[in-house]
Amino acid sequence: MNEKIKVNKTLLAGWATVVLILLLAYTLEFVKGERTLGYFIVFILFGGVPFLIAQLMYRADRESAALKYVVAYGYVAFYLFVLLTGDTVLVFTYVLPILSLLMLCNDVKLLIGFASASVIGNVISIVYHVVADGMTGVDDIANYEIQIAATLLCMVLTIVATKVSADINHFKLEKIREREEKQQQMLEAIQSVTSNINVHTHEITGSMGQITESAVTTTSSMQEVASSSAQTAESIQEQLTRTSEIQEHIESAVALAAGILELSQKTADSVSAGINSMEELDAGAETTRENSMIVSEKAGKLQERTAQAIDIISIIHGIANQTNLLALNASIEAARAGDAGRGFAVVADEINGLANQTKEATENIRTLIDELRVEVTSVAEAIEEMTQISQHQNDTIAEVGKNFNDIKESVETVSERARIQENQMTEINDANARIVESIHTISAISEEVTAGSQQTLDATEKNRSVTEEVNGAILALKSEMDQLSKMQ
Repeated sequence: MNEKIKVNKTLLAGWATVVLILLLAYTLEFVKGERTLGYFIVFILFGGVPFLIAQLMYRADRESAALKYVVAYGYVAFYLFVLLTGDTVLVFTYVLPILSLLMLCNDVKLLIGFASASVIGNVISIVYHVVADGMTGVDDIANYEIQIAATLLCMVLTIVATKVSADINHFKLEKIREREEKQQQMLEAIQSVTSNINVHTHEITGSMGQITESAVTTTSSMQEVASSSAQTAESIQEQLTRTSEIQEHIESAVALAAGILELSQKTADSVSAGINSMEELDAGAETTRENSMIVSEKAGKLQERTAQAIDIISIIHGIANQTNLLALNASIEAARAGDAGRGFAVVADEINGLANQTKEATENIRTLIDELRVEVTSVAEAIEEMTQISQHQNDTIAEVGKNFNDIKESVETVSERARIQENQMTEINDANARIVESIHTISAISEEVTAGSQQTLDATEKNRSVTEEVNGAILALKSEMDQLSKMQ
């Protein structure tokens, strides 16, 4: 309730109480016959008309500033009527209740005016009683002194008290105004902060909505991640099994490559030994070919010597024939000579016999030489054929040697590639071992990720719950801020 309204209402209530009490008292006097009807009516008019005017003013304007003046001076008129018509000096005390009520107004000027009017009223009533009623006794004078002194003291003290109270109130009012200014500044700051908070609350509400949606999405994603992590763990476990099988196959392949390398090395050694044997065989064949050529050459020379021997035998044979002819001629001449030529005939016979023996021996030698020539020719042909065969054999040996060299190169290539393959298979084996170890590590990490995903999912669920609670709190705060903004 407004202060002015409350003061006006209190003034009217107090005034109504005083008037009602006095009206009851004077009604009782009227009933006793101590007051006339005319007096009673005038009493009602002096007491009731100002009150009704004040009541109408209050209804017209409850914060009316003039209402206190109507109460003060309206009551002064009523109070002066009571003072002048009262049958005792104690009626001056009727001013005290209204005086107390007027202190609520904290208006020193009003109180000075009311006090002056009241004192003047009391002076007038004293003069009236002295002049009109002749009340000049000692008791009357004492009562008049008490009346004036009490009225003056009450008025002065009330004015002083009101003045002090007004100063205090003014000081308090200044403090209140300072506080109000500070409060206004604070209120403006609060309004600004409230507006900012309201704006931020809207933003936070939107953000919390997005966070809630994100939390729901994150929860769904984390569920998918957890499911995918479980599937990944199963896949990694399956891959680990298959990789272990591959590791076993690789180890077998490494062993096989080592065996191939060993066989290739043995084959290379065998080929090298075969090449050495072929080289020795080629050297032997070359020696045989050279010997065959020497034998062929010797056989040719033998054929030449045989032909020369045949020529010599032919000459000897011719000589033998000539000798036979000479022996025959000698025999003829000895026969002609008779006994004188008998010794010559014997010589001729001997010569003829020797010629025949020589001829026969020559024929035998010719036959032997012819047979020897035939044998030598056969030997020469055989040697020639053997030379050709040896040449072919040499060519074959050379070809075989070349093939062995090719085989050696191929075996060396195979050995080198087998060595490379062994190294590669060893590297593959090591790499696959590292892969197996990495898969073990990945499997462990995957299990940790799965566990972490589950923990993250649980934390996300909690965060979503917390986010919903925070969102609810922010909405409640927003509602309170809206109410606070409406109150401002």
